Amino acid sequence: GNNYTRAELGRQMRYFDLAQRMGLRELAMGLYFTDMRVQTMDRAPIDFALNQMVLRHEMDEMGVMPTDDEAVAEMQKMPQFQQNGQYDPNLVAALEDQIGSLGFHGQDMLDLVKDDIGLRRMKEIVAGNYAVSGFATEKRYASSYQTIKASTITFALDAYKKDIKVTDE
Repeated sequence: GNNYTRAELGRQMRYFDLAQRMGLRELAMGLYFTDMRVQTMDRAPIDFALNQMVLRHEMDEMGVMPTDDEAVAEMQKMPQFQQNGQYDPNLVAALEDQIGSLGFHGQDMLDLVKDDIGLRRMKEIVAGNYAVSGFATEKRYASSYQTIKASTITFALDAYKKDIKVTDE
């Protein structure tokens, strides 16, 4: 129900790049890969942006919006912000300096971490108690990896050629 300008949509699309720079692969790919049959890499930022808007709306509706404190705690655990096994705020500051050219700030980084936490929470709500049946797993595996057996029937063309009479008609 919201209207977005091209500039706002462009900024939302740049979140895809920021998510990748921050190492939030599950978020980036989770909001990009909606249907592999129709996806192309040039559509990734727009698909990510639209799905991110939907995710934020649904997190708000479901009441699973993470807090800034949760995002900070999660960010401190992220491998790309670790040096010698310890959280290094200088790595965060360096990335924040780099993303300034994209129009982003530290709060935008926290917002992406909140999106990542929220996506995991939403997945837990939707699929937390879901168990794939053994039959479905076997069928999926077989359709992807089974050996296909085929037979051919050989026709002796010479036997047919002698009975063919070519006419002008």
